[in-house]
Amino acid sequence: MAVWVDTTASSTIPPTAWVAGKEEDGTPYYVVRGNNPDDPCYRMAGKFHPNSDGAYMANWTKVCKAKEFQILTLSSESNIALIWLTIDKNTCAPPNSFIVMPDHHFCIARAEVGNSWYPGVVNVDNNVCHVCINEGNETKLVKLDDWQVLVEEPINGAKWVETIGNKIPEHAWQAGHESDGKPLFLAYNTSVGKLGPHMNRASVAHNGYTLEFDYSWVLTLPPDAKVTLKWVNVKKKEDIPSNACKITTTAYLSPDAVRIARAEHKNGMQPGIYYNKDNYCLIPVQKNEKGKATKKKSFQILTVEPL
Repeated sequence: MAVWVDTTASSTIPPTAWVAGKEEDGTPYYVVRGNNPDDPCYRMAGKFHPNSDGAYMANWTKVCKAKEFQILTLSSESNIALIWLTIDKNTCAPPNSFIVMPDHHFCIARAEVGNSWYPGVVNVDNNVCHVCINEGNETKLVKLDDWQVLVEEPINGAKWVETIGNKIPEHAWQAGHESDGKPLFLAYNTSVGKLGPHMNRASVAHNGYTLEFDYSWVLTLPPDAKVTLKWVNVKKKEDIPSNACKITTTAYLSPDAVRIARAEHKNGMQPGIYYNKDNYCLIPVQKNEKGKATKKKSFQILTVEPL
């Protein structure tokens, strides 16, 4: 797995530091994060390269330079890959985006300015990327609408694939069914929900309500996957298996606070999201005309197992 490691500008680059890209002259650069001097509860992200006397990170209002920071590392034996993924400005960051820190809705991203790429952060609520760029002898903050997000993708595992409308991607994994038997697939935009060929768009359960989105991410299981996906009955949060599937970008919630779930409803199995704190599954089935989603106390959690 990818791990943040404490380091300094004068220290030797850790041997497992992940090379995030290269400068125009071929110098490698690395993704780093550090404390926000304006608010210790938040962290910033940016880049560092060996010829620099510090890491430059993007605050929301200014550039911050740090001599002490954390650098992103990835072991060569890891079972995941870190990938820069171009995001359509009309959609959202996928559920496997690499977050800056738990409980906050900021992901690691990068944007191209001129012929160089600059790592920074993106607020997935408004899809705006903040990066520090070099301009002459100065480093300044810029906000950009076109960007790439850093994602953790399991090697030979299940993959999230972007889609639009009711188009079901190849190898989409069926996660449930309507009461009349129509198939349902796992969909994500802001939260977890469902998508089916009979629907117009994805429907997700979020913050007590059912929301619909034209753009979404659908979970697929390619034929060469070396894992299997299984639903496990769970009665309380203490029973959640350690191999339960995680999502990282649900608004202002730690990855440990939610899980992919499903629940029975009127002879169907409806995909949704499990809230650890309150121990219930929220499914995108409207209870009334106000769009309230349905809570279920009996549910299943999605797990992943190696073959």
